[in-house]
Amino acid sequence: MTSPVYYIALIQTYYTQIMIVYQTPNAPSLIALAGFLFSLFSHGVLLFISLAVMTIAAIYWSYLEITSGVNTLRRSFGWIGLIGLTLYLIYRIH
Repeated sequence: MTSPVYYIALIQTYYTQIMIVYQTPNAPSLIALAGFLFSLFSHGVLLFISLAVMTIAAIYWSYLEITSGVNTLRRSFGWIGLIGLTLYLIYRIH
């Protein structure tokens, strides 16, 4: 006789294959978040470094989402992030 836990796991596996419900954040997004939070409480050279780390990590996250996103929505998030960061950098340079 099969245990009820097996059936619950089977149902959960079936439903999660249809749509990704939750995915843990990947390393670049966590690094970008840490850089942003550090930039809130720093100034001078540390502010510049934390913003640079945040920007580089966010660009890398966008690249990863574009090239290996699990579905079209995630790839779209990558494109939106990359375009937004590009516009932000153009604005900051000028």
